[in-house]
Amino acid sequence: MYAVIEACGKQYKVTKGDVVFFEKLEAEEGKKVTFDKVVLVSDEGKVEVGAPYVKGVKVEGKVVSHGKHKKIVVFKMKAKKNKKDIKKIVLAYSGGLDTSIIIQWLKENYDYDVVCVCGDVGQGKETDGLEERAIRSGALKCYIEDLREEYVKDYIFPTLKSGAMYEGKYLLGTSHARPVIAKRLVEIAQQEGAVAICHGATGKGNDQVRFELTIKALDPSLKIIAPWRIWDIKSREDAVDYAEAHGIEIPVTKTDLYSRDRNIWHISHEGMDLEDPWNEPHLDSLLKLGVSPEAAPDEPTYVEIGFDAGVPVSIDGEKLSPVALVEKLNELGGKNGVGIADICEDRLVGMKSRGVYETPGGTILYHAHDVLETITLDKATQRM
Repeated sequence: MYAVIEACGKQYKVTKGDVVFFEKLEAEEGKKVTFDKVVLVSDEGKVEVGAPYVKGVKVEGKVVSHGKHKKIVVFKMKAKKNKKDIKKIVLAYSGGLDTSIIIQWLKENYDYDVVCVCGDVGQGKETDGLEERAIRSGALKCYIEDLREEYVKDYIFPTLKSGAMYEGKYLLGTSHARPVIAKRLVEIAQQEGAVAICHGATGKGNDQVRFELTIKALDPSLKIIAPWRIWDIKSREDAVDYAEAHGIEIPVTKTDLYSRDRNIWHISHEGMDLEDPWNEPHLDSLLKLGVSPEAAPDEPTYVEIGFDAGVPVSIDGEKLSPVALVEKLNELGGKNGVGIADICEDRLVGMKSRGVYETPGGTILYHAHDVLETITLDKATQRM
């Protein structure tokens, strides 16, 4: 597909990725422009309006400087469609670097209407303004779904009761959050009549498996698109460059590119200097849920946790909802430097990955539950 642009008495045949130069351009540098709307000014001051010659083709680009000229880098060409012919895709949206640029990438490469879904599993302020940011990035709409109660009650507490952890340290903070999110993705995809679900998990991690197995189990008819396995972007630095080139708001910079996943149970930190296992993590600047043990108070904090049939129900005699209980223990544990784990783990795809995990409330609950079992279970049952 191509379009012919006429401006200042000249014609330009452009395709996606071409660079078109103009002596003067009445458009703010760094902003997106559409050729059928942009005003171009010749050296003689004659004003002309560039417009595609090919009917129905929309050509967009970004204005940048190049010496005395300005130029437009063409990054999107799109034939206008009847609205009823445009299909929908549901994007697992967090507002982070990856999913922020995926909205634009999907619209460029698949011509879908993008419906964003953010499963709120306790990210806190990360969800603030997320719906507006998704719309500004090109999404048709954005759902913010409160899954916290379901996540804690139906996923976290059963895992706690089983004592499950991975490789002796990891308390599964990301692992058991993905299925509850994927379940809601499928429900909204069916509600919206979407044909596909897209996620931002990389091709080297476990999240791709968690998302895709859940989706396939619940609705095998849905197509799955995993951009990190197919696009030309090779690193988080490349992703930042893509965002800047398209004017996309992102919550990171190249000086703070840690890959993080946060929910009510934990937060994980990966990438950058942590890629080298020889590097000691800089906890004072890295941590988000609490402080390092060195920065914690020298005085002990006592807490009494009440259980009912193996499920935590109270703190210091106060009955609390599952969400409130975990939040309270996160606060107590974080202040005391509890629950920091530096792990080099095995991933399902066969590679090693190093991460720093903060699970303050979860660590307290696991230890409390272990002690409870020593009181209530005989040694043969405990070995099972």
